[in-house]
Amino acid sequence: MPRVIETTVYKFDELNDKAKAKARDWFRQISAGDNDFADHLTCKGGEFETFAGYLGWTIDPRKQGKHELAIYWSGFSSQGDGLHFVGKWNANNVDATKLKEAAPKDQELHRLADTFARLAHDYRFGVGNLEERHSRYSHEFAVHPVLWVEHEEEPNDNDQEGFRDAARSLMRWMYRSLEESYEASQEDSNVAEVIRINEYEFTEAGIRFE
Repeated sequence: MPRVIETTVYKFDELNDKAKAKARDWFRQISAGDNDFADHLTCKGGEFETFAGYLGWTIDPRKQGKHELAIYWSGFSSQGDGLHFVGKWNANNVDATKLKEAAPKDQELHRLADTFARLAHDYRFGVGNLEERHSRYSHEFAVHPVLWVEHEEEPNDNDQEGFRDAARSLMRWMYRSLEESYEASQEDSNVAEVIRINEYEFTEAGIRFE
């Protein structure tokens, strides 16, 4: 025989501390694998494309889905985790001043700006690219940075190595930025805010009510 069961439900802020913790854990579980935290960094027009552009890099579009950039990453706790992108470098596009204005406190980006600016000065017609290697990993060694020069003397070994190191350092900086953005998205206050925005409801024990 059918019967009616009444359940009292609560908004997040109406729960006690223990129930709030359970509600936050529920949200972290259901949002695992959601990469929204990365969009402002990796999407077209995002921070990575902007900063890389000031350093002389143009990030390629993905082969499938030209509105997306060829930035590939995995994270954040397994061997082989990391980030690489595919693109081209042009000495004429380096603008260290704009980079430093855009990120006035980031010393690593300033170091990279100085490195690429020096290379751009020494090799006015310098161009380079990132040759993608066949690899199951996403870290910076999944690509091989190569610098060459048109109409001028070819780069010496030290500069070629410096170019490779700088390109890979940029990818490591991008990966750290992604990790920091992920960690921020998992903080209690940020998780709680997303729960509030979505107006989820819970039982008194913090179990999601649907």
